[in-house]
Amino acid sequence: MFLIDTMVLSELRLRRRDPGVVAWIRRQRPEDCFLSVVSIGEIERGIARKRTSDAGFAQQLAGWLDQLLRLYGDRLLPVDVGVARRWGQSHAKRKQKQGYGAIVAARRANPQDSQLIRRRPEPSGSGAVTGIGCDR
Repeated sequence: MFLIDTMVLSELRLRRRDPGVVAWIRRQRPEDCFLSVVSIGEIERGIARKRTSDAGFAQQLAGWLDQLLRLYGDRLLPVDVGVARRWGQSHAKRKQKQGYGAIVAARRANPQDSQLIRRRPEPSGSGAVTGIGCDR
């Protein structure tokens, strides 16, 4: 089971996609790929923010989100009490603030049975992202 992060989803809708991300996704069986409802919320937040500055783009994003919901409808993973507790425990150990991505990471009920698929930072530390990273 692969839990696909929001940044990976966003990469796939770009005109100039990272070839490594595209190749990785194409090699996967759709039934093995899942989304967290947190990613849906992150995308919805982006749509709401864009509505005031670029309504046309916001409409495009809303259409894309509708496609994702149809495509992953039975493969959307909820955030339940167990996830919230794992996130809280993990968050307490960190010195810096964790974003919503930490909740997505906490969603993995059994790390041996799933992998979190996210964008991998470039080793040079430049801040650029290349390819896919898998967290077990």
